[in-house]
Amino acid sequence: MTKPIRWGKKLVGTVAGNTYISRRSRQAHYYRKYGGYGVQLSILEQLSKDGVDFIVVEEDTGAVYRTSVNTMWRHGIPVNDGYGDQLILPDKYWEIIPQGQMLLL
Repeated sequence: MTKPIRWGKKLVGTVAGNTYISRRSRQAHYYRKYGGYGVQLSILEQLSKDGVDFIVVEEDTGAVYRTSVNTMWRHGIPVNDGYGDQLILPDKYWEIIPQGQMLLL
């Protein structure tokens, strides 16, 4: 069973088991300044409260990024560039699974 995750009224991902999964357009959502993907602070707080352990970003390029919620808290860079408070996690803290390789959850 999956649980939808929203930021405001916008569906931004789902939780399946202990994993938050978000599909992203690299062009629109990749934070180039810090070289990584982010999660809204309010969503990250809810994920932690709900006992979610992992974050997975599925890119429209076919690549998949995976990290732990703890790593996001520990190494995420706080940003608010007009889209709310977020933590941006640089690529070096993500496990990056190339297009076509399977991710086991």
